[in-house]
Amino acid sequence: MNRKLIGAAVLATTVVLVLSSCSSAKPHPTSVKNPTKAAIDCGAYAELSDTARAVAANNTRIEKVADFEATSAVALDAREALNKACAVAAPGEFIADVASRVKQSYPSCADYLALGTDVQGTWTAVYYTLLATPMTPRADQRSAALVVSCKSADSTATIDTAGHAIAVYMVNHGATSGENDISPYLQGDGGTIAIQAAIGDSWTDSRGYSYTLKLQASSPNITADTANALPGKVDVSIALTMKGTLTNTTAGRNAPMPTYLVAEPVWVSAAIACTGSYKSQPIANFCSISGQPSLVTPVLQETQIAMDATVDVQVVVSNKVTYPQASQAQALGSLSSPKLWALARNEGRGLSKCLLLSGGYYVSASSDPTGCTAG
Repeated sequence: MNRKLIGAAVLATTVVLVLSSCSSAKPHPTSVKNPTKAAIDCGAYAELSDTARAVAANNTRIEKVADFEATSAVALDAREALNKACAVAAPGEFIADVASRVKQSYPSCADYLALGTDVQGTWTAVYYTLLATPMTPRADQRSAALVVSCKSADSTATIDTAGHAIAVYMVNHGATSGENDISPYLQGDGGTIAIQAAIGDSWTDSRGYSYTLKLQASSPNITADTANALPGKVDVSIALTMKGTLTNTTAGRNAPMPTYLVAEPVWVSAAIACTGSYKSQPIANFCSISGQPSLVTPVLQETQIAMDATVDVQVVVSNKVTYPQASQAQALGSLSSPKLWALARNEGRGLSKCLLLSGGYYVSASSDPTGCTAG
């Protein structure tokens, strides 16, 4: 097989879920009579009274959603959300299927910062209504806190990302259920949302090829789903992408793309992030929660890096972890704030044995060397 020399970026695919909904369909008479027990489509749903629609919508356990507009924000109850979803419809689709795809999309921090203070206050109130967390900033501090967070965020941040940063601050500063005074955060004590930890390593593998890798960590994208979780539980999805460069430093040789590398966020085992349904077996009191090792670049092993060439690479980490719903706010805060970022490999020399990631990958470098010293 001819080996391909590369010197270009390796790109990942972003999947966007789009809500498709119901249009008017011919009603099922028995469904209309008994919306609480029979499956009905959007056409039958449209024939119901407002009271019956509310019953049917509530039975779908539809998630709370809101419309964020340039002049206002409005929280929708289950009936209103389902009305909107069924208004643009695939004929004959059942309302339960439509409801399962209703997800909240949060506007960007740039949108939030461009608003007048009155509309910012409206958006803030609706955001915290959707969040439904038992631990919040004081009501009179929430908008100011989101402004502080959004101003410190990178260009990809949403107001939900900003809210998570505030939750992290509160967790790290001993906040309790109810409203909390976060005056120091408003004065700049919160730092920045964008996590810019750098991870780097240089090594020679067992075959004699040498490399230098540099990665830049990014803020985790964290979403919580209670509508589809077991009662009393919350399913939390975490996803992040770390981008960087890999250089072939082997003298006078093209080098194969290494496929034995992993990079992941890591938490101390006492953190709430480590108490969910999935966690790796910890060594030296740490855990990672990525379900499978994510290679630094998803290209074929036959692909080679030209001598002295530097290529763009990335790591995509994702998993879904279940937590008790009662600890949702604390779990989101903990997940948003990893202890360190670790680079690991399962081949080569000079590996540190202080931390084990998924699949037998041992740490070779981290963003916080002092956080990984045992072993």
